[in-house]
Amino acid sequence: MAATKSGPKPKPGSKKARAAERKRKAQRKKLLVRVSGVVGIALFAGVFFFAFSEGDQAIGSTDTESWDLPALAGDGRVTLAQFQGKPMVAAFFADW
Repeated sequence: MAATKSGPKPKPGSKKARAAERKRKAQRKKLLVRVSGVVGIALFAGVFFFAFSEGDQAIGSTDTESWDLPALAGDGRVTLAQFQGKPMVAAFFADW
């Protein structure tokens, strides 16, 4: 029979059994804290990376000469240049 690291198991309910259970719980708690810390740091690093990355600059432009949207009626496009010299209000909202 191979010897175990901790020796024979103590009887349930004895002082040694309660001490061993407390030790196991403490070890689990330490492991949980460490894993939670690593996951938290990884999440923070991911958010930091994506918040400050340049991203794809070709997605959109704020230049008034190249600003256009799909027309609400029909298949055409509406450009900002079509409204040159006229007052215009652009209202952007999110409905979530």
